[in-house]
Amino acid sequence: MMNKMQLLDKLKTVVENGDTEEIEKFLLSEEGEEIRRELEQIVSNIWEGVRKIVASLYKVFKENEELILSLIEEKKKD
Repeated sequence: MMNKMQLLDKLKTVVENGDTEEIEKFLLSEEGEEIRRELEQIVSNIWEGVRKIVASLYKVFKENEELILSLIEEKKKD
């Protein structure tokens, strides 16, 4: 089994080649399994952060919807 730096170097090489089939093949391989799990966790964390940001923006919009829409209408008139 490769150490983490070797795996990252291998992933970097595969990604730099730009062949999406090769990237997928590597991530689905036994040697790429650990990297894949880590990438999945990173993506999951990012997605959760994005979801929270969108929820916060929606809440702020709903709390100020009338004001926001009136400002948009005023801007259209200008």
